[in-house]
Amino acid sequence: MCSQFNVRVKMESQQNYNLNKPAYSVNEVLAMLPFGRTKLYQAINSGKLKATKYGKSTWFLSSDIAAFLDSLSAGAANE
Repeated sequence: MCSQFNVRVKMESQQNYNLNKPAYSVNEVLAMLPFGRTKLYQAINSGKLKATKYGKSTWFLSSDIAAFLDSLSAGAANE
């Protein structure tokens, strides 16, 4: 039951951010976020944003982008 709730929350979060594709490239993520490549890679290296490698390409799953954006929202609410 709890896992069904988690899936529903993740899907709602993805819809809130208008994430319609299952995965996004680095350039697509850069186009949707208000910061540049350096900050993006800092978020990846710090573990705040999960990146998935497939061959030489780096991809971001919609659920990982939504979780990252949720964490930014939560951080802003705590300040």
